[in-house]
Amino acid sequence: MKKLLCCLAGALALALCAAAQAGTVSGDAYVGERFGRLEIAPPAGRWAITDRESAGTSDEGGPVADLQLTAPVGDIRPLVRVTGVKKVDAAVTADFVLKTSRDALQQQGGEAGPVQRIQVGARSVWSYEARLDAEGQPLRTRLVVIEGAQAFFLLQMVVPAAAFDEAGRAFDQLLPAVKY
Repeated sequence: MKKLLCCLAGALALALCAAAQAGTVSGDAYVGERFGRLEIAPPAGRWAITDRESAGTSDEGGPVADLQLTAPVGDIRPLVRVTGVKKVDAAVTADFVLKTSRDALQQQGGEAGPVQRIQVGARSVWSYEARLDAEGQPLRTRLVVIEGAQAFFLLQMVVPAAAFDEAGRAFDQLLPAVKY
């Protein structure tokens, strides 16, 4: 009986931990806790938000949320994927994370611009843009890394090159809605 109670208590603890690591979508806002607190409150009705924290990723890093524009840009609805990476070593900085991503993209044949520090309201974040080709279709991407107390959050958008300018403006308007 004691062994059964211990097993049940262990299963309940695991279930509670898993539930605590799921993000919460409430109306037009998202709150995630798995990699440290992250709040995203974009302009009402502009972005559809999908929680991805509960997808069973590792505690070191993984998907957090997807934000998809509700109105199309051309014939697509741009998607911004948010990924969390826990801080595990002081030598791993936001600049290091972006440069590593940029180098990997270049090794795959992409053309990446320089890593830049950009202002988003009163704070600054790291970013770069790149061009790549997928099955003959020219694409452009923007990757932004924001640094929270416990983790880095990567926000990435990849769209057809023709839609990049308009989608990029929507992405720029989304950035101030991210709190960490």
